Amino acid sequence: MREHPQVSIYCPMFCKCIEVDEEIASLLQLLWKNGYVTWNSCQNNTNDCIWIQFSQNSFNTLYRNAALYHYHICLNGPPKEPIVNDSDGEDDNEYDDDIDCTSDSCLVCYIDQECQCAHNVPCISDWGKKMFSCNGGANTCFEMLHCVSIRFPRKDLDLFTELIEKTDSS
Repeated sequence: MREHPQVSIYCPMFCKCIEVDEEIASLLQLLWKNGYVTWNSCQNNTNDCIWIQFSQNSFNTLYRNAALYHYHICLNGPPKEPIVNDSDGEDDNEYDDDIDCTSDSCLVCYIDQECQCAHNVPCISDWGKKMFSCNGGANTCFEMLHCVSIRFPRKDLDLFTELIEKTDSS
């Protein structure tokens, strides 16, 4: 049973239009446009949170891209000279503490600080066979697909979308 208003949008993974929750349709289109594979989503899953389930590989790519952005933009690349920890005189090779990188400006910080993430392994059944039919017929695909689910506050939808756009445009 669908509890939220739905809209029909084209999903390249399914090779057809599918119904998705209206509030997160634009975010899903952005994710798909950037090559990320999502399996499920909900605009108000629990506790006023948006839920998106990514394939494991897509989440890894999303997080890697966010980490690269964090490293090069937020941290301005590797330190040019090691920073010495005054307390022990050792070379800690750390970044300057004055760097302004927060969950409001950086996707990796947002994911680490604001998102609930969970790894799960749903089994593909009839739903999976239908899903793969656009590839010239299903391959009786009863394999396990590794996924990562993230949840974040609905109030942060615009921020999360902006951080995805910023990360993938850099």
